[in-house]
Amino acid sequence: MIEKNGLQKRHENPFIGFVLGITKIFFFLILCTILILFLPVFIPDTFKFELLGSLGDTFGGFMNPIVAIVAALLTFLAFYVQYLANLEIQKQFKFQKTAEHFYKMLDIHISNVTGLEMNTYRLKNDNTSFMIEGNNHKNFTSAVNFGWGLKEIPELWDKASFKVILNKYKAFDIYSKKDNSIKEVVKGRRVFLLMEKDFHFSLYLVKRINKKYLNKRLTNEQVYKLSYRIFFWGVDSLHIHDPNMEKRDVTFISNYLAIIRNNFRRNKGAKYSFKYKTHEDKREVTLRFVPFSVHSSRLAHYFRHLYQTVTFLHKSFEDALISELELKTNLKTLRAQFMNEEVLLLYYNYLCGFGANWSILGEHNYPFLTEYELIHNLPLYNTIPSIIEHPEIHFKDFISMKRKVEPHFRMFEWS
Repeated sequence: MIEKNGLQKRHENPFIGFVLGITKIFFFLILCTILILFLPVFIPDTFKFELLGSLGDTFGGFMNPIVAIVAALLTFLAFYVQYLANLEIQKQFKFQKTAEHFYKMLDIHISNVTGLEMNTYRLKNDNTSFMIEGNNHKNFTSAVNFGWGLKEIPELWDKASFKVILNKYKAFDIYSKKDNSIKEVVKGRRVFLLMEKDFHFSLYLVKRINKKYLNKRLTNEQVYKLSYRIFFWGVDSLHIHDPNMEKRDVTFISNYLAIIRNNFRRNKGAKYSFKYKTHEDKREVTLRFVPFSVHSSRLAHYFRHLYQTVTFLHKSFEDALISELELKTNLKTLRAQFMNEEVLLLYYNYLCGFGANWSILGEHNYPFLTEYELIHNLPLYNTIPSIIEHPEIHFKDFISMKRKVEPHFRMFEWS
């Protein structure tokens, strides 16, 4: 509901209405008194004009207190209206400061996004020769086959041997005879495209390792939460460990992914493609950057500042510094800055527990993802891995509740 402005509230102030009502009653009494006292004057046959002096004294004695009371009420009313006007001016001043502060925070958000950088690589030519080094050697040519070689590494050993060798930190290398790469720096919003690919690649491999080497000991929830921690902190961080997971399983996965990462580092520019299952179909993704290289330095500050910006708007609305209309307008302005991939990473960040406070289920019961529609532009189709809960399922209770009030309510733009 849109709030009424200060002028409307002032006109509907119950005290002002009361005073104006009393004043109208007094004026009505004055008018009636005048008519009653002066009615005989207009009937000459029954009125003695020598009584005019007495009539004037009577009228004056009766009217003076009434006039004095009305004057006092109107004077007090004038001061009270001025007081309300001063309050309105103060409110407008606070609103102006709130608006200025929001736009400063918006500028910082835009600056944070603009300052993002990530390295990607490409080859000068695709005739680079690669070799797999291990118990068995295989030669293959063309950078296009780098992905095949990377998948072939664990296949050169049986399952048991590979696990023993991997746990002893013995690496397997794919290497070329010379560096043939050209570095390209991706900046700004396009970095979110790469980060989304990196998380999906992490999830793809962790899911694969869990199925092939860990006998599916990890639940789907454990798989995607571990994948996000690896994506966020990197394979070498101690933060990826979870007390609800076997340490040896996490260590095995991190060692496996470290091999993958190191081979990407040694063969920068080689292309790797993979397919993962979405809720609708399969999606193919291509990488030309070093995966699992830590994104906390990019995303931690980004998410913290975004959270503070939305919280500032929320608190300003609660303190009546901005109206509901102004809150919605500012949120739309902020949301207009998001790429779809940004919104997707925000959803992953929330779902994996890092951003739990974005939701009413968090510590502060903030309705940022629901009522404030921060993930309204979330890409729903053929993007989200099937192992991750679909947003329309995750928020089905909220959507159902809203549609009872608004039958055509759409939480997501792509619904």
